[in-house]
Amino acid sequence: MNKDVIMSAQSINSFLSRAQHQRGASYWAYMSMILMAGLVAKFVIAAGPTYLDDLSINKVIEERLRAVDPEITQERFIQQLSAQFDMNNLRDLDTKNMLTIINDNGLKVHKKYEVRKKFVGNMDIIMTFEKEFDEKQLKQQAK
Repeated sequence: MNKDVIMSAQSINSFLSRAQHQRGASYWAYMSMILMAGLVAKFVIAAGPTYLDDLSINKVIEERLRAVDPEITQERFIQQLSAQFDMNNLRDLDTKNMLTIINDNGLKVHKKYEVRKKFVGNMDIIMTFEKEFDEKQLKQQAK
């Protein structure tokens, strides 16, 4: 039994002495960290502006719904949104295809669209955005 205790103590000492000699990360560990940081940066650069554009689109739709005329038609509302998108430099949007507008005792807007961005080589990032807007709820929140 003492022999087993002595053997385990020796193996622990041997492990600790090896651990003291191996300090820091290896070359491959640093290279893999740099590669991962580069991929994350590439993703943020590729996808970040699209998410910021979506935030701008949401803001424009909410502002338009808060200030909408009760007698407005769906076509006129889409024209106003399209003009506002152009002013906010959101030019490559197909407003008619990305928005579904229902006039059911107040406007309801359903936004759904997809954006593809090149990532690396033949890989693309596909981002899908979907949100519902209700004129009545927005006006109640504003009060």
